[in-house]
Amino acid sequence: MDRDTHAPFGPAATLEPVRGQNVVAAALIGVAVSAGLVAFGLASGLFANVCRDSFAQQYISTTQPVAADPLNKPGQFQGWGRPEVAILLSGEQHGYLQPCGCSSPQYGGLARRYNLIQALRQRGWPIVAVDLGDLNQKAGPSGLSNIQGTLKYEYAMKSLDAMGYTAVNFGEYEMRMPLGTALALYALNNPTPRVVSANLLEFAPNQKPIGMVSELDIAAKHAGPKVGVFGLTAWSVEIDPNTKAPIDPGVKFDNNTAAVLFRSLNGLKAKGAELFVLLYQGNTKEAKALADHVVAQNQQNPKFPLIDVILCVSGNPEPPAQPIIVNEHTMIVEVGHKGKYVGVVGAFRPNPKGPFQLKYQMVCVGPEFETPKGQEKSNPVMGLQEDYTLDLKNGNYLAKYKQTKHPVQVNFPGAEYVGSAKCKMCHEDAYKVWQGSNHSHAYKTLVDAKNPSLRQHDGECIVCHTVGFSYNTGFENENNTKFLTDVGCESCHGPASLHVARPKDKDMRVALNPNKFRAAPGAPPETPAAHQLRINKISDSCMKCHDPENDVHFDVTKAWPKIVHMTPAAAGNPQVQAGPK
Repeated sequence: MDRDTHAPFGPAATLEPVRGQNVVAAALIGVAVSAGLVAFGLASGLFANVCRDSFAQQYISTTQPVAADPLNKPGQFQGWGRPEVAILLSGEQHGYLQPCGCSSPQYGGLARRYNLIQALRQRGWPIVAVDLGDLNQKAGPSGLSNIQGTLKYEYAMKSLDAMGYTAVNFGEYEMRMPLGTALALYALNNPTPRVVSANLLEFAPNQKPIGMVSELDIAAKHAGPKVGVFGLTAWSVEIDPNTKAPIDPGVKFDNNTAAVLFRSLNGLKAKGAELFVLLYQGNTKEAKALADHVVAQNQQNPKFPLIDVILCVSGNPEPPAQPIIVNEHTMIVEVGHKGKYVGVVGAFRPNPKGPFQLKYQMVCVGPEFETPKGQEKSNPVMGLQEDYTLDLKNGNYLAKYKQTKHPVQVNFPGAEYVGSAKCKMCHEDAYKVWQGSNHSHAYKTLVDAKNPSLRQHDGECIVCHTVGFSYNTGFENENNTKFLTDVGCESCHGPASLHVARPKDKDMRVALNPNKFRAAPGAPPETPAAHQLRINKISDSCMKCHDPENDVHFDVTKAWPKIVHMTPAAAGNPQVQAGPK
């Protein structure tokens, strides 16, 4: 069955509205949302409530210092005034806790999001923050296994708590942990932010989510109208599109969506909700069908509550700038990926007894939301990032990564990493080029990094700042394999011990330098098409680390001339040109 066209409703249900309760009619104008984050090891994906006895209780205030109004930009919140309440929506973080900082500008980051929320509070706006879920990452960066994913999830939830989030749903990424692990990591012992799911029945065989997951929640501890929040998971998220089997076999959902909607919306209404927000783990088509159903029920009985905002799964990494408006009422919003954006919905009531009017603003979480120098202690999320890297160090996470065979080791058993100093013996000119490049002190940048520090203990940073991490005989840690710190010769060429032992072995030379053009005597020069193909292969190799998230300006045709390291005899011969021209 096509996931995109599957109806979101299960068996037919009789929807009998609760009698004798009032409904607040809402005329809604514009909404769209987004969030995710770039992270540092954190970088490749780290990282990136109204609380009672929670972590956030110590930190939430309207007086925390933030850089001079970073929200004061042309066109941003123009003509808004002060809303009755502002609802901040985020989600699909995908493990990106913070920008790695390897280049600028980078977007997203939980510490920056904290400052954004503080800036809104400093305007006197009551804030209700909610998250769609998918906080965790599905896989590690640069081909790494997902060793740090569970720790990232825990710190992401702690960060949402420090920002004052009310509720968060869960999605595919949490179910792949699996969901029982995610709930045990945080929700088991922490009441906020509350994990909400109205149709979750079990999260492991025969285990009910009692005390860890709520069907719904009310954001009431703010000076504004009550916002009701509930979560739902659709079939399109529950089922793996490739295997057609449940992503997490232990998770069971109530697929009678019509009955769940009736129960949840009237439950929120009974608790005094005036605005209704759905954190919907489903796609846009499913969200439209769901909104149409709710509107149809409301038309039959005006006392049946309408959904004001549906935050759903993004079809693309970058979110649309505007929401979809269904039946002139319900806003369907996508948030994008990696926390680069958040959406802010402002609820206004021109007539104290009239309906709400909603305005929407999508905010890009850019460098303007950095914590001012010297004020780092005012940002609790920055403290959590330091705790995260300290946990990586104390837990010896580098040792948790299993070593596998490098492609050279598959074809040449016995090949080991030897370090760049060994290469200098025969390739002195190339070694000098390397010494003058940024590659030669890549490890030091991790040691010297601040906010957070200790990144030399983060495998998701280490993989791109050392030689052969996660490969057999590659970098382990600074004590055991100091000769493999920095980005060295073997980072690109592979383990070279057999080449050192047999420097004239042609097969070994080809294995270590497969993208070098080698013209046979009397053969025609390289064709433009073949040359371009070779450039593309070199670029693909570089972009395992110099990807658009971490090196935003990388261009192999500009970067290659800085590290060209042919031997003097070959330097003037275009037939052996090793890289892009």
